Amino acid sequence: MWSLTSGGAEASANTNSAASTVIDSTAPSAAPSLTSAEIDDRIKPAVERYNQGNLNQSEKDLLSVYAAADKDQKIQAASVLGVICFKRQQFSESATWFGKACELDPSNATLWFKRGASLLKLGAQKQDKDAYGSAYEAFDKVVQLEPSNAVAAQKHRELRAALRIGN
Repeated sequence: MWSLTSGGAEASANTNSAASTVIDSTAPSAAPSLTSAEIDDRIKPAVERYNQGNLNQSEKDLLSVYAAADKDQKIQAASVLGVICFKRQQFSESATWFGKACELDPSNATLWFKRGASLLKLGAQKQDKDAYGSAYEAFDKVVQLEPSNAVAAQKHRELRAALRIGN
């Protein structure tokens, strides 16, 4: 997998104001019959475009191969699409993409953290108690997977108190 230079949800305060497209996470574009290597050859430059700030082209490229991608490729694509949505302050879509990645890789604490951050932002944006509850669940999963993750533990405690959830 390729890395993103401007990492996770915490770095997302720098939004790309030029990008206002809403990513439809429910209906990824179908790709023609591609081999796994061909999909990798499309994902790598899409991630590079993301790193260069070209969110629109990166999104288009990732959506064009998502349906044909294998499990690991879908995790990578969904994660990048989640970050793109987060940067655009499309927190519901971001949470959906990170949710898809979490379904495919349920032991990945980083994906759960990013899903939690997306849901936390969605809760604040929409004043949505259900989003806060889902954020709590995501951070709970992070704490289970990485008990030493102090940031996740703090978010978990804060949400538990705010939602009045028992110990």
